[in-house]
Amino acid sequence: MTRSKMSVLTTLSVVFCSAVASPEDATLAQIMKAHVEAVGGVDNIHKVVSMHRSGKATMDGIIGHMEGTFEEISIIERKAYSKMDLVAFMQRSGWDGQIGWAEDAMLGLRDIEGDELELLKNQARVDTLATVWMLSGANGFSPLPAETHDGREFHVVEIVGVDGATYYIDPDDHHVRRIKLDYNDPQMGPSTIIVKFDKYTQFDGVMLPNQVAVDIADGTIEVVYDYEKTVLNGEIDETVFNKP
Repeated sequence: MTRSKMSVLTTLSVVFCSAVASPEDATLAQIMKAHVEAVGGVDNIHKVVSMHRSGKATMDGIIGHMEGTFEEISIIERKAYSKMDLVAFMQRSGWDGQIGWAEDAMLGLRDIEGDELELLKNQARVDTLATVWMLSGANGFSPLPAETHDGREFHVVEIVGVDGATYYIDPDDHHVRRIKLDYNDPQMGPSTIIVKFDKYTQFDGVMLPNQVAVDIADGTIEVVYDYEKTVLNGEIDETVFNKP
């Protein structure tokens, strides 16, 4: 997976179209406009300068069952920090705007790059598709044929210039419900990650998922994040992003 770097949003000029239609006849511009509006609209998205979210995490798979907590802190488009503490396993990572790093008991403290770093950078966005829309409009996306998963039909799009990332948008509520990622894990090697989003909740005018389920390598590892606290535009101690 190769992700294009996105700079801090500057002057935005967006041309909006009419409301979204069914999966069969909706245009790409209609699909993406409806999605951005569902997230909260350009004005509300652009007001978010920082996010601090935390909650409970549950991990299952080849390593057994573990429960614990997680925390995500970000300065939009600039910095990101993530920590998961499952008692028997702790992992944290950060990006200070220049250097990306990660630390855990197995690999120790190390620099990160490639897929691992780009996945962390993605945390520093309210919504990746909305960011692309605000920068490039419908020209930033490529439509794919509709797909059905878990009994539901989805609009399917990719971001132009970004390989290995497919987004599935619900035609009813217009939220991203699923992402498929080709990912090169530093321990497991190349694999496919399926991320599912649920329990969307409004925070200061923007909608964020309160549950995220991650399936790595067809169930080899499954992690469920249940968000319990969300603070937008609060005070952030930016030393947390620095490499220890």
